[in-house]
Amino acid sequence: MGTGEALVGIGFSHLRRHDNPPLKAIETENGYQLHGHIPWITGFSFFETVLAAASLDLLHESF
Repeated sequence: MGTGEALVGIGFSHLRRHDNPPLKAIETENGYQLHGHIPWITGFSFFETVLAAASLDLLHESF
């Protein structure tokens, strides 16, 4: 990314939705599992890689 060899899109505008976030990260034994969808990704279909952000689901029990 820093050298311009990899172009990356981003998807985090949904983090502003506090009432019912469309993408949640649930902690598992091996890290985190994403549940839901990303409604908007900047540069979709232009970039090969996407950096996504999710709300932590702190009320969900680990698997």
